[in-house]
Amino acid sequence: MVVMNRHTKAGLPVLAALVVALLQWPLMANAESAGKQSGKSANRPGIAVTSATVQESVIQQELIALGALKASQSVNIAPRISGQISRVNIPDGQNVRQGDVLVELDSREQQAKVKDAQVALADARRQLKSMETLFARNAVSKDELDAQQAQVDRMAATLESQTVNLSYHTLTAPFTGTLGFTDHSTGALVSGNEVITTLDDLSTLELTFELPEQALRTLAPNAEVIASTTVWPDEEFVGTISAINPRISSTNLTITSKAVIANSDGRLRPGMLVQVRVLQAPEKTLSIPARSVLFDGNQQYVYVIDKDSITHKRLITPGLINESTITVKAGLAAGEQIVEQGVVKVSDGTKVSATQRALAGKPTQAGDARS
Repeated sequence: MVVMNRHTKAGLPVLAALVVALLQWPLMANAESAGKQSGKSANRPGIAVTSATVQESVIQQELIALGALKASQSVNIAPRISGQISRVNIPDGQNVRQGDVLVELDSREQQAKVKDAQVALADARRQLKSMETLFARNAVSKDELDAQQAQVDRMAATLESQTVNLSYHTLTAPFTGTLGFTDHSTGALVSGNEVITTLDDLSTLELTFELPEQALRTLAPNAEVIASTTVWPDEEFVGTISAINPRISSTNLTITSKAVIANSDGRLRPGMLVQVRVLQAPEKTLSIPARSVLFDGNQQYVYVIDKDSITHKRLITPGLINESTITVKAGLAAGEQIVEQGVVKVSDGTKVSATQRALAGKPTQAGDARS
């Protein structure tokens, strides 16, 4: 058994205080060390990166396709009847005006038939006039008068028919245009519907092209199209969409459209293959540097810098891409700061020291800007 006197009792509080102090000293030392380390970390400069501002921009998308040109008016010059050519007036490759005579067939026999019909009609009308006089005197019946009137009508129809047949012996230009070549000459025999030459109106050309069915959302009549060809590599030919096929092809899921292109100088020709660019209506969007975008599987993301210079990983929905910029459909807001150069050095929660760079360039069409 331990016996404590009054001196021992008086020293107990001092001993307890010393024990507590000894126990707390390591904790205090660790806290002081942690504070110093925290202070050093807070004062340490962030990783140097270049930042860019998410900007609003206006883009105009383009749909690109291949198309074929044809004349707005095109016809084969061919007779409706068989006959012998009596005259050819076809200057190969030259322009003619509507109504110009191109080919004449021997029409002497048909002219005689027309004259015979004219004589027959004149005689029938004479008899009708005489019959009307007799009918006024009650010398002929109403039926006889009506029969003579019918004869006059038949003769008139015969004359009209023979006159139309006579017109088939002369081939004229149905519209102003450019003639093709011909191998026919005076004296040659031709059959009905045998092509003698061609006539094309080159002042306006029709462009037919196909686009994916997704283009139907933005495709509209009167939209501007720009055509180019390797024949005139430095030239662009502007036209407008005139019609859109109401049906989508079930074979290749494309929609056919037609455009009209003015061709007053005649440089474009029917049959040419051209590249077509269909300009869409301008629209507002957000743009960022393409090199600021990273990939995580099928997802794309950027690092957004907050007001404390800390980076945060942010998934985005990209839009159009060109050589230097990319549009963003969702995930960012205009005015936000993102890491541009140095994205491989940072991660979520990294402190950075950012240098601002202005965004340059505006995307105009789709393409891979990160290749």
